[in-house]
Amino acid sequence: MVRRRKTSPITATRPDIRHLTVNAFTAGVPTTLLGMAAFIDGGGGFSVAPVPSYGVIATAHIKDSTIAMLKQKSGETLLELLDRLEHAIIEAIATGYVVDDVNVTTTSQSTVSK
Repeated sequence: MVRRRKTSPITATRPDIRHLTVNAFTAGVPTTLLGMAAFIDGGGGFSVAPVPSYGVIATAHIKDSTIAMLKQKSGETLLELLDRLEHAIIEAIATGYVVDDVNVTTTSQSTVSK
């Protein structure tokens, strides 16, 4: 089981993406990634890249605030990693806590400002 770190408070405001709908851009996107498309339409962004000594890392951010960081699991496909990232984004927005599987500690907490 992956531990999720809760880090220091995030001060940037985040756009409300709950009202976004499927548009022409997202029409060809697999249904598992429609939430990611809405997240981008709402001003968010994400990146996936190999990081030396860590492996493949997927991060999601809103403005200057990182809201999720995930490390690709052994044998996990890119689509599976993006699906996990989408769920982590939803969790971060719903709970206000940063989802961090990269910098795992047990003492820090963070909230995402609303």
